[in-house]
This record gives sequence, C-alpha cells and structure tokens, in this order.
Amino acid sequence: MKDLCCYKTPSLYGEIPCLFCQNDKVDKIYKTSQGDFCLYHLPIKEKKKLLDEDEIHDFQNKLKDAIKNGFQCYGVQAIGEINIRDVEIDEICLAHAIFEAQFSISHSKIRNADFSYAIFKEHANFGNTRFEGFVNFHNTRFNKFARFKYATFFAITDFSDVIFDDYANFKNSTFGETIPLMKGETVSIFKNALFKERADFKDCKFTVDIDFEGCTFENRKNYTSFESAEFNKTINFSNCFFGGPFYCNCAANVGDNLKYIFNVNFYGSTFNNYVSFNNRIFR
Repeated sequence: MKDLCCYKTPSLYGEIPCLFCQNDKVDKIYKTSQGDFCLYHLPIKEKKKLLDEDEIHDFQNKLKDAIKNGFQCYGVQAIGEINIRDVEIDEICLAHAIFEAQFSISHSKIRNADFSYAIFKEHANFGNTRFEGFVNFHNTRFNKFARFKYATFFAITDFSDVIFDDYANFKNSTFGETIPLMKGETVSIFKNALFKERADFKDCKFTVDIDFEGCTFENRKNYTSFESAEFNKTINFSNCFFGGPFYCNCAANVGDNLKYIFNVNFYGSTFNNYVSFNNRIFR
C-alpha cells in the first residue's frame, strides 16, 4: 500500500508522518480527488460522500475498539461520536487527529497518551480519568467545551500551545508525579496556552511545579479561577495576560485553615480586570 496518500504525504498532517498506521494490510482503498486513502485517513467530507450509514456506524465501532486496545495512528479523521468509559488504555497515539463529533474517554485510566495537534470540534470529555506516564496535548485545539473535571495527572503533562476556544473545566483535578525529575524539569506545562473563554482550576491540587508562562486568558467577561486550589510547589504565571477577573483565594487546610503558594511568579504579566488573592499566603 505504498501509494496511499496517508503514507507518503506527511505534510497533510503537519511535519510528523503517519509512522504508526496499522492499516498497511487493508483491502479497501478509497479513491478521491485528493488521492487514495485508507478508511482511517479518508477525510471527513469524503467519508460523508462515500460511506453509507451502516459503514459510518461500523467505522465508529471499529475506531472505538481500536482506541480501547491502544490505537497508535497519526492523522485519523473521525466521524461520529466516540464515547468510551471505564477502560484501561496503554500507549495511545491520536496525534494530528480530527474529531468531528463529541469525543469522550471518562472514568478511565490511560498510560502514555499523545493527542498533540489534534482538533476536537465538539465537546471533549476526559473527566474522572487518570493519566500516567506521559500525556501530550501540545498544540491541541478544543473548539467546544473541554472537560477535565476530577481528572488526575500523575504523568509528565504537556498542554503547551493548546487552544481552548470554549470553557476549559479542570475543576477538582490533581496534578502530581510518579517518576523522579531532573533538577529544573517541570512536570505540568501549560506554557503559551490560549484560554478564549472561562478557565476553571477551582479546587485543583498541584503537588508538582506547574508552568503557565506566556498564557493568555483572553475573555474579559469570564473569570479565571484558582479558587481553593492547593499549590505545594512552584507556580509560574510570568508574561501572562489576564483579560477578565482572576481569583486565587484561600481554601481550608488542616492545621492553619489556609493554602499556600510557593515561589509564585507573575513577572511581566498583565491584569486588565479584578484580581483577588484573598487570605492567600505566599512562601
């Protein structure tokens, strides 16, 4: 299948080629004006033209089963909703994928996940999911509501250059570590992330260094909240822009009834609205 566009034209999906495609033995090739494609890489518009309802349904089930079993494939063009719950997934790669409909992996455990450069056009839900090893959302785009509520990140976590076009919900999430780090390494990175609407980290627990350097919290009407969040290590907000209100208030803690921020950095940041650090202690 060396003539497939999804193999020989990595520029279709950015700089990273489709190195892990598991469809080298497919018996059906779809011919389009853009070239020849396997089912997974057939563009969404072409899927709608060439596949009937039963074939689309079969594709959805095939993709869901593949994801549950640790699918590794760059540039998947996904049509239809993907809803997965209560599974354990090891080594999943859906980098450069496009998900046209709602995508959900909730109440699950994922080890080593790569969603970099993916586009989620509808609601994306990773709520109550535990990430281990590494999780990569670098340069991912969430066009609609992104839900990570009650997620746990015991992993090297990369949300750098991510774009949240809608509400980003990380409420009650935990960011921790399970592997020893080299001096100067940061385990959880949101560097240069763009939050166009509300960013909610209320009641989150950060037991590792976290980096928000260069983030833009754009919307002037919706607030950015770290209310009742617990910071146990260094947090970096240098060179950020806060368009709306920013909340980083106290929370209950055993012993002294306050949470602490250790080594907080707002160097070069801009606040264009209300800022609250009510009863916050900096150490």
